[in-house]
Amino acid sequence: MGIPQAWLIGFLAALLLGLGGCMAEIGRPAAVDGAVPARPDPGAGGDDPSGSPGALADSPAGGAAPRQVPAGKGILEVAIRWPGRAAQLIPDSTTLVALDVYSGATLVASGSVARQAGAATATAALEVDAGIVRVDARAQAAAQVVATASATASVAAGARAPVALTLVPGFPPFITALSTTSGVVGTAVQISGSNFHLAWAAAPSVAFSGDSAARVPATITATGANSVTVAVPGAAEPGELLVNVDGMTATASFTVLTVTPTGSATVSVPTSITVDGQSVSLNTPTGVVLAADGTLYFGVYGSCRIIKRSPTGGYSVLAGTGVCETACNPTAAPATDCDGTGTSAKLLKPRHLDLGADGNLFFTDGSGSGGNDCLLRRATPAGAVETLMGGGGCGFSNATNFGGKFQMLTGIAVDTGASTAYLADSGNHRIRSVQGGSTATVTGGSTSGYLDSATPGLVRFNSPRGIAMSSDKAALYVADSGNNCIRKVTISSGATTTLAGGDGTTANPAGRVDGTYLVARFKNPAGVVIGADGHLYVADSGNNAIRRVYLSAGGGHAVGDTESVAGNGSVGCGTGTGTGLALFAFPDQIALGADGRLFVANAGCNVITRLK
Repeated sequence: MGIPQAWLIGFLAALLLGLGGCMAEIGRPAAVDGAVPARPDPGAGGDDPSGSPGALADSPAGGAAPRQVPAGKGILEVAIRWPGRAAQLIPDSTTLVALDVYSGATLVASGSVARQAGAATATAALEVDAGIVRVDARAQAAAQVVATASATASVAAGARAPVALTLVPGFPPFITALSTTSGVVGTAVQISGSNFHLAWAAAPSVAFSGDSAARVPATITATGANSVTVAVPGAAEPGELLVNVDGMTATASFTVLTVTPTGSATVSVPTSITVDGQSVSLNTPTGVVLAADGTLYFGVYGSCRIIKRSPTGGYSVLAGTGVCETACNPTAAPATDCDGTGTSAKLLKPRHLDLGADGNLFFTDGSGSGGNDCLLRRATPAGAVETLMGGGGCGFSNATNFGGKFQMLTGIAVDTGASTAYLADSGNHRIRSVQGGSTATVTGGSTSGYLDSATPGLVRFNSPRGIAMSSDKAALYVADSGNNCIRKVTISSGATTTLAGGDGTTANPAGRVDGTYLVARFKNPAGVVIGADGHLYVADSGNNAIRRVYLSAGGGHAVGDTESVAGNGSVGCGTGTGTGLALFAFPDQIALGADGRLFVANAGCNVITRLK
């Protein structure tokens, strides 16, 4: 009986299929630990049209079987990413990236990869010896390297090692010079540098520092081959200017100067700060002064310390233990047992401060009540504190050999050139001076009162509080707190007149009134300082306001005219713009910064406030 034809055909078909499967298994490369044989490996060697081992190669097309990776080698899979133009400075025309692979200092593979139009990434594969390698990428446009990237990878034998590279621009902007490093709002500033105007990049933009981390954009008014010119914008603050080209930036320090305060305010030193690594709460700051380099010193009346803030913002204790002393016993005149350096120096109740041209800080110390001493003291930049006058109790005495005594010192103004300190001796109702080891009365009589006179002994004050010296060092301006007025003292003669708030024989009652010197009213004025505009600024403590008194005529104002700058008369600790907001609570000393801004010891708010 013969074999049926249909059965025979089926048997032969099955046999052929089985053989085909075996052949497929024989032709597939064996899997190696860490390898991924399911995806075709890029070709190399004989599969590379160039015939060069280590060159870039495409995977076999049409699903053809991949070749075996030679022993001891692996595949380095490189993924290149082009950041978006809004974030990185890389030209749109960059399509080619050259790749070099190094083992140590030896070049072991190289090639290039092209980006498809509109794509954000491109991939390439390189066959390399197993080991640690570094791959460098160079993106090119118009024969220039415009971006680079580099990374290392560990390649195992028979395995793929992925590595991702994000291109980094090679042409960030640089600032080489500014036409001026400071200026008021509206000042033209030419910024010179490189890479501001690249053909493939967006136009540059410029911004200045604003409040906190804010940036204030500036308008570019002119451009040059290697420069841009801008005008300082209205809300700019001291700090830096920034040039931005497609997200890549360059910065330079710039000080925005203020001539006339706007009435806006911000907190310069908050209630809680970190001092020498420890948290410290301000407790009634009463004194503040600034150095030319921006270093800020402030006296904390409640915790009996003087704190320094560096131009970069760090706080440290210049002097004081943090515990208030009540008396300092004389050791060898004028020294007392409270003298010392830094945190070993003992303070009583630091009030107002002033800096000498020599960098030493002079300050009044002691309340004069409850047995508290009344001292004039000095601290070096290193914090070494020494008593200059007044140890051994309070009282009144003009004496040599460091025997002078005071009663509740407050204001201070130092003329380093003349080696003289001028003091508001509030408890004795006099303006005093200390020069060397001698103390004298500049003006003021033995009792409180109010009277102008060319004869110093006839002049009467009532608890004078703050002092400021004229730029020519010929006059003192005094906040006559108890008389609610501002006085002027000619240093050479002691002659005293009323600048604002009275007629010389009858002081105006307490109040808050702007107007001419005869009309103006104050309420317990405290600190005074001459501003960058040449006029006198007053911390009108009882009115919780900052006032301006004109020292020269012009612009429709006469000498002595008074106007409000900030604060609304009510106790408050907010910040804001203009006189309609409560910004102050019993402000005390007021100081001028090198940039023209005013700093106020905002005692009732336990902060240092800065006017813009």
